Amino acid sequence: MIKKHMTKISTGDRKQQLGQALRVLGWLSETREGYTKDDIALRLGVHPRTVSRLIKALGDAGFIVHNTEGEGRKRFWVEQAIRGAFTTPSAEELAALSLVLNALTRDGSAHAAHLAALSAKLTIALQLSSRRALGMDLDELARRQRIAPSPGPIIENDPTVISLIQTAIKAGCCIEMDYQSGPKAPVKQHVVEPWGLLLGRVCHLVGRYVDGDERLFNFRVDRIASAQLSSRPAIVPEAWTLDERLAQSVGVCTGDAQDIILRVRAHGVAQARQWRFHPSQTTEEQGDELLIRFHAGGLRELAEHLFTWGDKIRIEAPASLRDEMRERLALAAHTL
Repeated sequence: MIKKHMTKISTGDRKQQLGQALRVLGWLSETREGYTKDDIALRLGVHPRTVSRLIKALGDAGFIVHNTEGEGRKRFWVEQAIRGAFTTPSAEELAALSLVLNALTRDGSAHAAHLAALSAKLTIALQLSSRRALGMDLDELARRQRIAPSPGPIIENDPTVISLIQTAIKAGCCIEMDYQSGPKAPVKQHVVEPWGLLLGRVCHLVGRYVDGDERLFNFRVDRIASAQLSSRPAIVPEAWTLDERLAQSVGVCTGDAQDIILRVRAHGVAQARQWRFHPSQTTEEQGDELLIRFHAGGLRELAEHLFTWGDKIRIEAPASLRDEMRERLALAAHTL
């Protein structure tokens, strides 16, 4: 049996190493001419191999350590040491931005242009040396990562309407808009308080009619024929959040929230344990089955999702959700 010997580093040793690294960082950032390992070793009073480890540690911490050949020896220096290390994004971070930008562009999101502008600004802000250092890794990650596409509607959301809604939210004013609630419904004029904006393939303005009741509605952005800012102020409670709204529904569909009870049969339990039907859901073991409970509206969207589970899930309550499922089954029978 081979015993592994581990060297314990005392707190004092760690402080000494940290102090040495910070001193080296200061020296390397004070001149563009740089220092050789021998220069640094002499100033620190250590072996050149220790200097090599310190320089590697600085690189691992995010500092970009440059080296140039001079008089037959490498000279090391650091550009914008402190600011660069903590503000220069990593290849993984920039690739994540590219990943989301690619998905938003593919789905026709109105926010793709904003994210593209941000990506361009970040690239311009990077030092040329940083761009070169990140280049190869970033290129590989950006080319070889994608968010998997899923079926969904093809909706064109007018970016000018999205921008107007955002302006109204920032300014705290209402929106006067011509809105068509459905494909065959007439276009009507409304004054709406903008409470929030739900983004996705289908974007929704969350708001309420100024001259109506207190209920909130989701207005599809693609059905807003025209819109302009109103002089009337929007009164949105300071404590209200969009997360609160989302917690009362399934997806973006709303309606009177009800107590939902789903019974997962034995052959679907393993899959259901890895699935979240609603953020507030609770689970209960019942023999080899699983009971899932939550409180939400949007029964039609929930029924359409449960349809994909086949016989793995039984709807225990409410009866209105079972009615929605029966309607889905009847419609599906006509597609065969």
